[in-house]
Amino acid sequence: MIYELVIENFILIEKQQVVFGDGLNIITGETGAGKSIIFDAIRVLLGQSPSKDKVRKGADKFRIEAVFQSDDLELAKLLTDNDILIEDEQIIISRVFDNKKSIIRVNGRTCLSSFVKKLGEYLIDFHGQRDNSILLNTNTHLDIIDQYALDIKDDLKQIEQIFYDYNRVDEKIKDILDNAESIDKKLDFINYQIDEIEKANLIPDEDVEIESRLKLLRNSEYIYKNLMNTRALFTESMGIIDLSDKMLANISQVKEYDSNLDSVYDLAQEMSNIADEINIGIRNYLDSFELDEEELYNLESRIDVINNLKLKYGSKLSDILDLYQKLVDERTEIINSEKTLIELNKRKDELKKQYDDKAKKVSEKRKFYANEIQIKVESILDELNIKGGKLKFVFDEEPIFSKRGFDNVQIYALTNVGEDFKPIKKIASGGEISRIMLALKSILNKNESKVLIYDEIDTGISGNTAEVVAQNLYKLSTKNQIISVTHLPQIAVFGDTHIIISKNTDLISTTTEVIHANEEQIKLELSRLIAGTNITENTLKHVTEMVNTTLEKKQQC
Repeated sequence: MIYELVIENFILIEKQQVVFGDGLNIITGETGAGKSIIFDAIRVLLGQSPSKDKVRKGADKFRIEAVFQSDDLELAKLLTDNDILIEDEQIIISRVFDNKKSIIRVNGRTCLSSFVKKLGEYLIDFHGQRDNSILLNTNTHLDIIDQYALDIKDDLKQIEQIFYDYNRVDEKIKDILDNAESIDKKLDFINYQIDEIEKANLIPDEDVEIESRLKLLRNSEYIYKNLMNTRALFTESMGIIDLSDKMLANISQVKEYDSNLDSVYDLAQEMSNIADEINIGIRNYLDSFELDEEELYNLESRIDVINNLKLKYGSKLSDILDLYQKLVDERTEIINSEKTLIELNKRKDELKKQYDDKAKKVSEKRKFYANEIQIKVESILDELNIKGGKLKFVFDEEPIFSKRGFDNVQIYALTNVGEDFKPIKKIASGGEISRIMLALKSILNKNESKVLIYDEIDTGISGNTAEVVAQNLYKLSTKNQIISVTHLPQIAVFGDTHIIISKNTDLISTTTEVIHANEEQIKLELSRLIAGTNITENTLKHVTEMVNTTLEKKQQC
């Protein structure tokens, strides 16, 4: 249910609060008063993209907020799965739009419009004049059966998945067959690449180790010369060794005169020891130093091979090794393509059998439910003053292969006794289409917590037919809350709540006002619907009788 709708600065509405009641809510008003604004606001609130012209002239943003209540368990799960708290089954949705950004909140939590659209599917079911096109478009006729047949939903999901799997397998088969001529050339090239990489016998990270070794070998002469010069600084007469010994001797001779020199002597001793260690280290390194010209040549040849492969196959050794594995896998796949083709064809046959079994099962259920819908619709059409009216779902004899199964369906109708069934788009008038759609909506609606909105369902009907439609709307409203815009007094008089939309114009602006009509206002509005501006005492008396008669009819519903 929707209890309250607050609209601010939306189209012609400055600020209005709409309070809806249980049962049948009727909206009336002069043509152009802004009745459709109410439904436009609900659509925008529930995720429809707003345009800049929706913001009222002179305002910088609009705000819409509604309070819903629903005991739908799937809706509750959708909310909790998205970390939205719900208390007392109440859902408060708000939307603010300022021509630059739009902020939507559900129970205080910011949400995307796509999420709110999903919520809307559980909360509201719109039916307007444009929805009649569903019956005129044969592509939607199967949807009517599937919406009614709730127990085929899982089967339909499986059929769709099998359908996509089948097509993917089929594409792979076509690719193998289409590329058969070029496979030999491709295999030759892959073999050439694999052979070239294999001959190199690459080892992970060996290029790093080789470059490090080459750095040493290429600079060996420079290293040897510098170390020899360094060692000479230690060993020559009056070199570092001699000087450190002399320094140590001099300090040793005088430290006995002052104990403060003990620490200086210790440092000199440490320095002398370090000099000896450095000298020995350099001597040992030079004794073992050897320039291996053959090793240098071999390493330079090896790095040339590696760098050549890098130019062809990747900047890193790891890239080349990864490519090698991919090439081996691709070669294996090509070599095994004949085996693969056999396996794919086998898989394709398995999927086709799964598809046929599921699609046959769904088709049988659809035909069963189609017959059930036909029987129920015929009963309601009789009540809606289409006497002898019948509906028939005609299934194509030849099965099709689609993501929805075998079936292609078209609705045929008979609206006059004695005539033959014909495609509904060829025989039904606008008024008949509206009533047939009302009958289908009555049957298809199985969620009693959903709000049903009918925008001018009275198109193309009048007189006794209008009253019959009104009674059926009222019956439906005992299960679901209904909001209906109408121009007909026969429908308006059945309302449990009556909302009048009026347009006020002054020298500066035009605004739309919402009036929650009391008993007297309802009678005046019904009089206007009957007589226009020419309301007389007889009109008011007729309206009073009409209201009293309707109360009796409501009790009988």
